Amino acid sequence: MKIKYTIKDKISYKELQILFKEMDTIKGERFWARDIFHYSWRTKKQELIALKKSTLITARLNNKLVGMIRLVDDGVYDFYVAEVMVIPSLQGKGIGKKLMNKTINYCKKIGFIKIFISALPGKETYYQQFGFKAAMSQVMEIKFKDTNHD
Repeated sequence: MKIKYTIKDKISYKELQILFKEMDTIKGERFWARDIFHYSWRTKKQELIALKKSTLITARLNNKLVGMIRLVDDGVYDFYVAEVMVIPSLQGKGIGKKLMNKTINYCKKIGFIKIFISALPGKETYYQQFGFKAAMSQVMEIKFKDTNHD
């Protein structure tokens, strides 16, 4: 199996939707993939903007998108690993590890200060193997659906 990895890849909206559909078959102990990636909240217009403004590190098998990391950053200091996806049928084969290593090496070349990632409860040890550790501050969030829109 020859996987091609690309930093700063361009993917289409359709490719992303196919990847989301495959990811949607995953139900962990506590979370469905749809609850992690919030597919139903995403519009095509917004998704195209996000794809354009993100750095995408991809894994392809026979040109099919089988894994992806979406990196959001200021271009110099701070990077946030927003999404990590590998299709279920290829999980456990080292694709996610290779994507993470390529992502971290890309950030190292730029000279990052911090790389952030939000790990689901129970998945922290997976990311610790790459050097991630608990941050000084707890990650907090506000979701658009939970706010007033006046």
